[in-house]
Amino acid sequence: MLTKFRHIKNFAVFKEWDWDTSIRDKGNNIVSLKKLNIIYGRNYSGKTSLSRIIRSLETGVKHPKYLNSSYEFSHTNGGSLSDKNLSACPYTVRVYNKDFLDENLKWLSNPDGSIKPFTILGEKNIEIENEIAKNEKMLGSIKEKMGLHWDSFCKASEHRELEDKVQRKKRELDDKLREKANTDIKQNPIYRNINYNIGTIKSDIATIGIDKASILSAEQKSELTLSLTEESKGIIDFQLSIDNKLPIYRNAAADLLRRTINPTHITQELLEDPLLEEWVRNGLAHHKHKESCHFCGNNLTAQVWEKLNGHFNKDSENLRDLIDNLIVSIRDEQKRAREFSLPNDAGFYSSLQEKFRDIKSRLTEEVKQYIKALEILITELESRKSDIYKNRCLPDIRQDYKISATIQEIKGVVKAHNFKTSSLSSDQDQARRILRLSEVATFTRDIDYSNKSHEIDRLSGELRQLKIAIENLNEKSAETLGKISELHNQLQDEHKGANLVNHYLKNHFGHEALQLNATENNDSKVITFSITRNGELAYNLSEGECSLVAFCYFIAKLQDTNTVGKELIIWIDDPISSLDSNHIYFIFSLIENTIAKPIKEPTTSVTTYRYNQLFISTHNLDFLKYLKRISKPKNDNEFFTIERGAGSSKIKLMPRYLKRFVTEFNYLFSQIHKCANPDAELEDHDAFYNFGNNLRKFLEAYLFYKYPNNKSNDEKLLLFFGGNDLHTDLTNRINNELSHLEEIFDRSMRPMEVPEIPKLAKFVLETIQQKDPDQYSALLESIRDI
Repeated sequence: MLTKFRHIKNFAVFKEWDWDTSIRDKGNNIVSLKKLNIIYGRNYSGKTSLSRIIRSLETGVKHPKYLNSSYEFSHTNGGSLSDKNLSACPYTVRVYNKDFLDENLKWLSNPDGSIKPFTILGEKNIEIENEIAKNEKMLGSIKEKMGLHWDSFCKASEHRELEDKVQRKKRELDDKLREKANTDIKQNPIYRNINYNIGTIKSDIATIGIDKASILSAEQKSELTLSLTEESKGIIDFQLSIDNKLPIYRNAAADLLRRTINPTHITQELLEDPLLEEWVRNGLAHHKHKESCHFCGNNLTAQVWEKLNGHFNKDSENLRDLIDNLIVSIRDEQKRAREFSLPNDAGFYSSLQEKFRDIKSRLTEEVKQYIKALEILITELESRKSDIYKNRCLPDIRQDYKISATIQEIKGVVKAHNFKTSSLSSDQDQARRILRLSEVATFTRDIDYSNKSHEIDRLSGELRQLKIAIENLNEKSAETLGKISELHNQLQDEHKGANLVNHYLKNHFGHEALQLNATENNDSKVITFSITRNGELAYNLSEGECSLVAFCYFIAKLQDTNTVGKELIIWIDDPISSLDSNHIYFIFSLIENTIAKPIKEPTTSVTTYRYNQLFISTHNLDFLKYLKRISKPKNDNEFFTIERGAGSSKIKLMPRYLKRFVTEFNYLFSQIHKCANPDAELEDHDAFYNFGNNLRKFLEAYLFYKYPNNKSNDEKLLLFFGGNDLHTDLTNRINNELSHLEEIFDRSMRPMEVPEIPKLAKFVLETIQQKDPDQYSALLESIRDI
């Protein structure tokens, strides 16, 4: 049962309304909806809007005009119920309003439309019922442990158990993966992955499945771990170039060594003593153009110079010059080879240092041997120079020095170093990845992940097979239910629905000429309803006739096969539109007898109702008067009003006077009665302030019916008081003064103190009691509970 409209926002005239704020009694207690709820509101106050909110529970969708609205209910079944989950409504709801008419009775307003038929259970058919019983037996039940329902239940139980087992195994395995991911890897500073979780470890496991060689050796781990500690080093600039020129120098030296020179005049002593010969040769340069020897003092005659120049001729001097030049060139090459420089070992990354040191050592040794080979050439050249006339053979020396190739190797290491400088970050990331995959691979091996995963896959396959089996059973059950429903439909009778509408039209409203007929199309076998008057299709129904047919249709539809037997929440929105007073009573009578009237079980004397909850709204005070007399669940009924303000409407508890009194006449009598007994009603000061208006209106109505003639009000008042002019004048004075403030505005600034009010009120009541004791007693009875 619904207990509150918790809130309504942006639905037609309800802009921002809250139940707990608005629906409170005099003690400021929140009042809830009851089993029976009567709602009064003027036209356009919001009654139909409320019915549309309730009807969304019936249709399961929001009204298309108010898709941006929001509303929420409180209800006894618990759980959330709002515009967000209308399809989850646990109640069977039926609403009579304009939308119901538009959907079901288009023909009433549009001749091209049609009236939707509905079915009521028809006569028995033994053959069909036997077929139904056969299908129901096939369907079976869980309670009886047989049929499709039992098979489906067993399979579903097996499925749940297996699903629990699969989920448990998955959970156990996932817990291990989650713990590994969140501790050993996520919190390990080596991996630098604070976002590592169960999803990423599963992705790594999938990668490991492709790359089987994921587990690293201790040495590999150590090398990769060491690489992670390296910081970025600078770029190394290395441009060294040393070419092996030994073959060139050797050829040149060999040529000079074996060259033959013949002196013009040989001096045997010099030829036999190379040192003496070199000494003399060097002395020539110091004695040129000299006449005597600085060493011995002898004269240097022309014969001496001729002898010396003959021994040291031009060819020998040229050879010496060539030897000297070649020696200088070789010594320059030695110097260049000795002075080469290599980068510092520490400048390289640790992974390249050992390789660099090996190449550097080989290069140093090669250069050393290269310099030695060059020195052999110099030695041989020096020997020839010292004995210029004696040619020589160059000894056999090594020539295949791979200095350039070794330098290229160093350049390769330098290039690798420089490349690593530019790619260190990505290399370290890759190292971390390889280390992480190795750890994950070791972990999956240790927990036997592969076998456990295969076991889960196997059980999941069984689970899928069970699901298919359940779906097949459910499909077969649905097919069987469809057959049963189809067979039940064959027992249903649309004609009975039409007859029930006609029964209400005839017995409650006396309309024998106006009838609803069910007609079957011969081709499509489809049943349609139509309205006839005196046997002919009725067009141009009056608004009153439309209202009667529509409401009888709704009441009869409560007996259709989709509704009968269910606990209903029924909302009837203003059913007396365009009806005269007689029809208004008949509408009330129809509601009372078909819905509201309680049912008393003859054996148990227990009182039950045809509805779970009933709402009736109206704008008509005459209809409201009847609704006050409707059968009410004791202490489980409430009256509400809807009031429309400047921009929005509000729901409130119905004022006491409107709820308690049948007419305004009774209400006015109660207000005069309060003033006649002021000691008992001191808190109701409004009765004193309104006494003038209330007394005047009450007497006008009372005197009109007591004296229905053409006499004036003053004359009738005089008759009422038995010719007493004093009471007549007092009544007129109080009526006039207390009903108006014109020319006596200052009275409105003072508290109400008119001692004549209780006296006059008491006198009026005593006069009525004396003149009309029966009416006075009835009026007293009508206000007894106020």
